[in-house]
Amino acid sequence: MLPVVGQLHRWWVPAAVFAIALGVYLATLPAGLTWANDSADGGDLIAAALVTGVAHPTGYPTFTLLARLATVLPWGTPAWRVALLSACCGALTATFVTATVLALGRPAAEGGQLSIPVPALQPGWAGPAPAAAVGLMLAFSPLLWGQSTVAEVYALLACLAAALSWAVVRWQQSGSPTWAAALGLLSGLALGNHLTILALAPMVAVVLLQERGRRRALVTFVLALAAGLLVTLYLPLAASTSPPVNWGDPQTLDGFLWLVSGQLYRPFVFAVAWPDVLARLQAWVGLVWQNFLPWGVALSLAGLLLLAERRRTLAVATLASLALGLIWSLTYDTTDSYLALLPGWVLIAIWIGVGLQAAARRWAGAGAWGSALILALCLALILVPLVRYWPAHDLSQDRQAEDFMAVVLATAEPEALVVTAGDRATFSLWYGRYGLGRRPDLAPVSRDLWGLESYRRTVGHTHPDLAGPQPPADWPTFLATAALQHPIYFAEAPGSGPPPTLANLGLLPDAPYRLDTTPVAGLWRLQPLSHN
Repeated sequence: MLPVVGQLHRWWVPAAVFAIALGVYLATLPAGLTWANDSADGGDLIAAALVTGVAHPTGYPTFTLLARLATVLPWGTPAWRVALLSACCGALTATFVTATVLALGRPAAEGGQLSIPVPALQPGWAGPAPAAAVGLMLAFSPLLWGQSTVAEVYALLACLAAALSWAVVRWQQSGSPTWAAALGLLSGLALGNHLTILALAPMVAVVLLQERGRRRALVTFVLALAAGLLVTLYLPLAASTSPPVNWGDPQTLDGFLWLVSGQLYRPFVFAVAWPDVLARLQAWVGLVWQNFLPWGVALSLAGLLLLAERRRTLAVATLASLALGLIWSLTYDTTDSYLALLPGWVLIAIWIGVGLQAAARRWAGAGAWGSALILALCLALILVPLVRYWPAHDLSQDRQAEDFMAVVLATAEPEALVVTAGDRATFSLWYGRYGLGRRPDLAPVSRDLWGLESYRRTVGHTHPDLAGPQPPADWPTFLATAALQHPIYFAEAPGSGPPPTLANLGLLPDAPYRLDTTPVAGLWRLQPLSHN
């Protein structure tokens, strides 16, 4: 009977974790587009999915294709459907972590060669409870929760990192080529989502470089990796239809490489000054403390030490992977670089699971007080972050982005050119104009992106009436040409800064225009002086 119960634990416990996490995420999803939790890129990603286009570098083909599938669902707005994709990815992250912890704690008699040798676990709930508690603790940590309710790529990044970790453990336990294939396929799909998954390379290397079946594993992995990377073919195929969202126009090899390598963002790589790196490191320590709370941090250290004692190679590989992700996050000079820490969060959660399961195995044999202590600790891991962080992560009433988009689209005059500044304004209007097809007479044009030749080509193809199919690179000339036939507005998300000037719009102070504030916050009319 007990072996059957153990087999069931492998499936119903992760399934229960998925259902609970997804239920919480569904209750806190926004009804439409949101800018919360550094998700300003959401409008671009959703619009790219809706028009079968190409999102900002690195193109994110894995996410875009999944988001495209999500948009065909019959419920909610398109923004809600893509946020639902993130919710499912966040819940799956917790599920894979739970499954990994269960696999690491599996007795050797059940085939768990990687299991941590500790006293046998007493029958009952004490076995699956620690794994479930760790999975739900991760699900309700602020970083993962925040990304699981918005249309962004990071919940999928965490999901694929957790799936890779699970595949590594299962490969080491079974040695089956199936798991080497799973690793390769997952790695290819993960690279098609976010390049920071490369931080997990040490963990994958642990599997591929071990003596047992090395050559066969390498061949299987490489073939499966190539299959996973086929997802990037979506980018030139999508670009060939000239969609209105078409970053880099990756139909050529140069355009494709520019996009998938993230060349646009290379100036930010290792660009943080050393004093600021130290400040960011201090902030990272605070994030770990906030996300995993004191008892979680203590259990993670205990779990890492236990893993190092029994399986040193795996412990070193996970620690190296965490360090690589941390180095990237500390030195990448953007305000949202901390989101790339999510694969590291997965590894910390696994360490917590190892430590908690080891404690549970020992305390379960100590009688009623031991079982009560296990239960109390598991409940604390789940309920404290759930209750503490719910108010901050409940986006069900968040309408700031939707209201801005709706009012701008309703206020602008017919056939207007709406110049946008900042990701929030630009991408929210892309979502409304191109993704939802509202106000097809309007032309949103980004001032920030005008320097990109591929963007100018896209604008020329989508809105040839503005300045012809090949708009001039000179921004003032483009505006002057467009102003002959179109009303011009300047849109910027509320709270982005002080009211704009002509210089903010990319014009000289003596340009023959003035900015008139409309009755809408964040929208200004560019009025030619000759119209006075």
